[in-house]
Amino acid sequence: MLFSSLQLLYWYFEKVCGMMIPAPISAGFSDVANYSPLMQTSSEKEVFRTELVEKPSSWKIDHSKHLLFLGSCFSENIGELLKTYKLNVCINPLGIIYNPQSVEATLSNIISPQGALDSDIIFDEDTQIYHSWNAHSRFSSMNKAELISKVNEETKRAHNFLLHADILFVTLGSTKVLNRKLSIF
Repeated sequence: MLFSSLQLLYWYFEKVCGMMIPAPISAGFSDVANYSPLMQTSSEKEVFRTELVEKPSSWKIDHSKHLLFLGSCFSENIGELLKTYKLNVCINPLGIIYNPQSVEATLSNIISPQGALDSDIIFDEDTQIYHSWNAHSRFSSMNKAELISKVNEETKRAHNFLLHADILFVTLGSTKVLNRKLSIF
């Protein structure tokens, strides 16, 4: 089963965002995702809109490809869609990331795994839980060694996946970067 990027966008806006894009789509996609394009009536022809025309591409995604998704929730949703069609995907291994600096840091860590450092770990005294600055809260743990182990295992898995990846998808959700201040006493 092959998907074009335009077809994935149609799916995303309709199924995830609940929005219909009133533009022509290929018949092949409507079979795949049960997408029913709007029929144009004479009154609809008068409505201003941008019509998207899909151009065939030599670049295709199929079951033989290994796809790594990094970035925003868009990466998460498209990756999960492709996963339901049994494509070989690795989706945001260390969690959703939104800005270019975080994407770069995550990708650098996946390319050359350094392992989680003590300086990346914080302890929340209120909840008695350890967190990593460089990983999603799903890795958080009451045990520091367990947190480090989980982050390192996922980083190694992502590194091994990247070695065989055919395509890297990067989506950004923001250009803003929040930096932490180190307090010195």
